[in-house]
Amino acid sequence: MPDLRLKPVLAIVVALLVIYGFGTGGIFFIDDAPSMDGMLAAGDGGGAAAYVLSGSAGPLGRPVALATFWLQRGAYVAGNANPFLWVNMGIHLLNVLLLWWLALRLQRRLPQWLGRSPWLAPAVAFLWGGMPVLASASLMIVQRMTTLSALFALLGMHAYLWARTQAARGSWPGLLLALGALGLCTLLSALSKENGVLLPLLLLVLHGVLFGAPGQHAPEAAGQAAHPWLWRVLLASLCLPGAAVIGYMAAKVPTIAGTYWNRPFDLPERLASEAVILWEYLRVAFLPRLADLSPFRDDYPIRHFSDGVVQLALAGWVLALGAGAWLWWRGRPLLLFALLWYLAGHLLESGMFALFLYFEHRNYVPLMGPVL
Repeated sequence: MPDLRLKPVLAIVVALLVIYGFGTGGIFFIDDAPSMDGMLAAGDGGGAAAYVLSGSAGPLGRPVALATFWLQRGAYVAGNANPFLWVNMGIHLLNVLLLWWLALRLQRRLPQWLGRSPWLAPAVAFLWGGMPVLASASLMIVQRMTTLSALFALLGMHAYLWARTQAARGSWPGLLLALGALGLCTLLSALSKENGVLLPLLLLVLHGVLFGAPGQHAPEAAGQAAHPWLWRVLLASLCLPGAAVIGYMAAKVPTIAGTYWNRPFDLPERLASEAVILWEYLRVAFLPRLADLSPFRDDYPIRHFSDGVVQLALAGWVLALGAGAWLWWRGRPLLLFALLWYLAGHLLESGMFALFLYFEHRNYVPLMGPVL
């Protein structure tokens, strides 16, 4: 590994550790207690299992994240939030390293899109890792669910690149091992937070948009011609789980409106609001102001499809995706990749489900594409 590339990223990690260190001294608040109070009544091995398997923050229970909370039970009983915050920051810094390595590996495989500058991967890691809009993902203790899910998702992205290498070599055992690792990472990511089920969709964006762009000549091109069945297996391993996620959401459409009974908005109002919010997230990410940053956003305005700002936002998405598709066809895939990655990453939390409208931590994985 070239020393020029290693030193900047180590400096970035140290700088982010110092910056995030100012976030220690925090407290437990908002959703921490509902997810962690179960530890107070669990004092033995059986109690630990009952706690880990009792999660109600999502439909899968998020037992992997709860297990990490259990390992710090003593600090929670003592009311000491600092150990949790340090672990959260450690997970975030590990994600920064994994993203740096991912950008570096992608750059080596796709220099025609990402260039050859040794500063690209460190720049991606620093910009993403230091974004103020992502701070709440680490400094709100319960949002370890978000960052831990992202950790396994990033490992899954590396497993996908390993799978591509095995397919190019014509190695069935290597491909199956890599796909097994990808499946395990997806499972662990989803059991940390349900967003992990989106990993195959994110990889489909990477697979089809960057590696499948017109004029793209990846190092595996010869392997694709020599071992087409392995590449079909790789594609199927992404398409089938992705189709399952889309199918699950489609099956929920007829009854989803009935889940909004305890929200101050209905399904059309949520969808209209999210069309604007998704643009707002990008503005706050790349042009942040202190006044925009807060974990408390219950007062975010509810919008309607008749609102001019909603119609403008929808037109913006159509134009942006159209421009991205045209550029992709012309052999310039980065805009379409960024848009589709961002939108796919928001599919669950910013889609049709009856969640609150606005939370900054929802951008943790979706912003990786736009940053790159």
